[in-house]
Amino acid sequence: MQKRIVHVVDYLMPTLGYQEFLLPKWNAKFEHEVFIVTGDRYYPVPNYDETWGKTLGNRFCGIGEEEIENVKIIRLPVLFEIKARPLINNLVKQVKALNPDLVFVHGTGSFSIYQCALAFRNSETKVFADNHMIKEVVQKGLLQSLYYMLHKFFIKNFLSKYIDFFIGTSISSCEYMKDYEGVPENKISILDIGIDTTIFNPGNKKKDNLIPLIMQSGKLTEEKKPQWLSKAVIKLLQKDIKINLRFVGSYSPLVMKEIKEDFAKKGFENFLSISDLLPLKELANEFRKSDLVVFPEAASLSCLEAAACNTMVVMADLPVSKERSSRGVGKVYRRGDIDHLASTILKLIEDKDNLKMLGEVSGKNARENYSYESITQKLFKLAGFN
Repeated sequence: MQKRIVHVVDYLMPTLGYQEFLLPKWNAKFEHEVFIVTGDRYYPVPNYDETWGKTLGNRFCGIGEEEIENVKIIRLPVLFEIKARPLINNLVKQVKALNPDLVFVHGTGSFSIYQCALAFRNSETKVFADNHMIKEVVQKGLLQSLYYMLHKFFIKNFLSKYIDFFIGTSISSCEYMKDYEGVPENKISILDIGIDTTIFNPGNKKKDNLIPLIMQSGKLTEEKKPQWLSKAVIKLLQKDIKINLRFVGSYSPLVMKEIKEDFAKKGFENFLSISDLLPLKELANEFRKSDLVVFPEAASLSCLEAAACNTMVVMADLPVSKERSSRGVGKVYRRGDIDHLASTILKLIEDKDNLKMLGEVSGKNARENYSYESITQKLFKLAGFN
């Protein structure tokens, strides 16, 4: 029986491959009627014009309606933003007008979760809310502590009564909701971040690099520490171990300037290449061409996408990455230990046949455990859709 599913998203960038669009896209593949209600602008990343703006254009994309991949997108005006939390005008009125069977709010820290939870508290509509936060990156300080205290009070004592399930995208995000938001354990369920296997798959492109190619993708900012990877690669280049390093994504000009200068000082600039954000299909080809993709700091969806292309990945040993590694996807190194990262890379690239085999194993496990097809089926089971 066809259901009507409304996803409420603070910032929607359909072309960048984030869960906020991919999950609705795969919901629609099961022939349900799927909507996204969102604001009139893209996420306010630092240096927007120099990063995402090169691909997405003006951050203020405007109000209106469109349909992409059988998902109906409705953009409403934003009244104001506070620290990347927009208050969307007429949100409740629009969502109610769609008469949904399920409302899925993306982000437990948004204004939208308060609006939707209260709006549907006496209805038969199911309300889910998800969280991507991990405990390891919780900000400290007086203002942050005050925010967490107030937010936890309202979630624990009020909103949790009106939300059917709180969805964590990792074990760590489930722990965050329990510890920092006061969500009862019996209302927490896990649905992994997933990959769009129609784009990220092995394809038929073979790796034929004479010199090993190592890549990092996604947000190349201070929080993702591309400089850690560059330092590890320089250590190996100084030992006369030839490696090409490629960065692809939205980068901090300051961080990338420092990396370029480090390579130039050592005379290794010919081993470094940098590219802006790429369309997802082109990004998948970059993953397929690479011998190894490294994520030196914060966990990233891109590590699953790269693995799904049968390319081995190395990740920092954060809980979410150790969880993925335990399920046969990639390998972890000691977070922030440049020497250990360099030695991990060296061990992997020294044996091409073994590296190829490890990439194929990671790819198989990534596609089986983290595909949006299986995640959508789990979601529908949780919602009671047959």
